[in-house]
Amino acid sequence: MITSTANYAANIRKPAGTPKAGPEMGTGMSIKSLKEALRELKGDELKATSVVEMGFGPGGPDYRGLIIVSNNQQMPKCPNEKLPVNNQALKTMVEALSDYYGSKADNAEVAFLKGGFNPPGYCQITLLKSDGSPTGLGLYFSKETGEPMGKLTGKL
Repeated sequence: MITSTANYAANIRKPAGTPKAGPEMGTGMSIKSLKEALRELKGDELKATSVVEMGFGPGGPDYRGLIIVSNNQQMPKCPNEKLPVNNQALKTMVEALSDYYGSKADNAEVAFLKGGFNPPGYCQITLLKSDGSPTGLGLYFSKETGEPMGKLTGKL
């Protein structure tokens, strides 16, 4: 979905997301939706870093949903926060999650955990259930490649 003429020119696609506030930066997209959206990206588009649109509420930032950016030179004008990984790493990460958890994860939302201590070069993500509740997973992935740190574990 293209949100405006300016975004069309920048080749920014903004899938519909559900606003969620919390200690994590939610993408508003399920693993299945992310996989489909990232499948379209090619070449330099995979080097770009997507962002999460944000607003500000009484509890702090309100993450409204992922905006897939295909050109780092033309970013959206709305307040946003960059993902800690580029589109290629995000694609690798989503494929690893999909491969490990299978169809059980199709409707789980990918969220990046904020704060805390992450090993250098890694970011931590979690999966949120379709109702927005946490799964309790805290999985580490390489910021550069999107590969999991060690073997994926845990159940959904």
